[in-house]
Amino acid sequence: MAEKRKADSSQGLMGMIKQQLSDMPSQNKKPRQAEKNMGADPVQTLFNRLKDIRDDFYKRGDMGACNVEIEAKLGLIVSSETGGRTGAFTPGAGAIEMLPGVMKGKKFVSGVSRKDFESFKRLQEVPSLAEKVAKKTHAYTYNDDQRIQTDEEGNVILEMKTRELEFQIHLPSCPYDCRITVSIEKPLEQSEKVVVKEGWHSHRVKDRASFVDLKARHGHPKVSQWQADFTRVATSVQRDPTVEETFEVELELKAEECKSWIQANEAEDAKQKTGDIARDLWNRISQMMPREQTAGKLVEVKDYAVEEAAQRVCVACFDSAEANNSVKFEFPGTMPIGFSRKSIEKVQKESYMVSEKTDGIRYLLACVASPEAGKPPVAVLLDRKFKAWTMEGMEEIGAALGVGTVLDGEQGADRVDFTDHIHLGKKLACACAASLMGSCWAGKEEKYRLLGDLGHQSSLITEWEYCADQGAWIYKMPRPDKKKPNFSRTVLATIMEIAEGMDIEELEYRLTFRNPEEDDWTYQIDKKRKEILATRLQSNGSHH
Repeated sequence: MAEKRKADSSQGLMGMIKQQLSDMPSQNKKPRQAEKNMGADPVQTLFNRLKDIRDDFYKRGDMGACNVEIEAKLGLIVSSETGGRTGAFTPGAGAIEMLPGVMKGKKFVSGVSRKDFESFKRLQEVPSLAEKVAKKTHAYTYNDDQRIQTDEEGNVILEMKTRELEFQIHLPSCPYDCRITVSIEKPLEQSEKVVVKEGWHSHRVKDRASFVDLKARHGHPKVSQWQADFTRVATSVQRDPTVEETFEVELELKAEECKSWIQANEAEDAKQKTGDIARDLWNRISQMMPREQTAGKLVEVKDYAVEEAAQRVCVACFDSAEANNSVKFEFPGTMPIGFSRKSIEKVQKESYMVSEKTDGIRYLLACVASPEAGKPPVAVLLDRKFKAWTMEGMEEIGAALGVGTVLDGEQGADRVDFTDHIHLGKKLACACAASLMGSCWAGKEEKYRLLGDLGHQSSLITEWEYCADQGAWIYKMPRPDKKKPNFSRTVLATIMEIAEGMDIEELEYRLTFRNPEEDDWTYQIDKKRKEILATRLQSNGSHH
């Protein structure tokens, strides 16, 4: 049977999504235990396991020429049943250690997306802070599980690594999970030397950049005890021309730090070192992927009169006649206009303000009279479904702002290591109920997360971001706060803005002009293009 292509579908993209949903295997309606578990403090979870590891090796005594290697690798814990990440994205959740019994039917898939790989790597590339060491190795695996490694020149690395144990930690409020691996490295004697022979099953080329901190990072008292390894891996299989490229991020405990920690004789000293190592590890992980927090525990407003009063206050801001006729209002929040080249002239001519863009959950904050006589006003939060919520501190806000005040904002996390920067990334929310065609994915990681967030639900609204470098849509997160996806005109406008590809340099340059007629951006760019071409042609001519 001929495969029906996307372009052949008369129903378009949404028809394709619905068809794929119907083709998906049915999933268990009962929430998994891991989804209910909000986890424990990440540092405490790491401390508990690292303490057990240290105590075990301390009892073993002298290891001779062998070294203990402890690595933390980022990846995703994937369900064999659903094909998605185990558990849904859960802001505010801690660390969930996946015990051997819980890992049945699941596997840890190492690696991160290309986009995250480059983003995480940039955080390490601070010349005055860290030393960078580049290394390329080859690994050959045979059908009998024998594994031989060579350096870039082809010399066999005389070392045997034995994995002692591993454990997985699920991080529902982070984009990736973590696997801790403990191995023993034993140097091989010359008499045990092995050679690369024919008949290998797979060949992995590892291009690694390691970063060793030389100074303490901002907000941390000491130089990190963990080395960050960023590895591009190209894997090929015998008689298969396809080469798979993956991106791995690891944190490895420095050899001298590991040895000093294991050999600590005093119990209190060992406990202190274990705590330092656990905190240091979590600091390095959370620097790359800060845990999504909730600003506070939201509590549903049960008093219908308060919810209705807050709805009326919000709608009244727009002078809507509905405010006097019905309480079944829609969320009336204003929509920002996507910035494009057609907007530049208007901004050049008129006054404007610049504000910080946060990636949080949008709410309207409305202040209404307290249902209790004699009490000061109270403030409530209204989500996109126009449902009222409250949290700690809302009484003080209501008293300070007064009845009738409405604020439009977002609930976000207060991060110490803030990694988001001002950018012109385009996002859109769409109704999505199944995995999209391969051309829509930047990598398997986004697919795992989407299927994990779907869980036992048949559909949900999700947020996607377009990555121009990879020419693909990247799945960001579920949007349970939204009742409807974006209107088609919003989606089309976003796609048009992406097609324009306006960068921050153009925006900054053109907004320095108050008179649009003086704006010479296009002239300057054309001039530079011609200069670059002329220089290149001249350079080529000098080589002939």
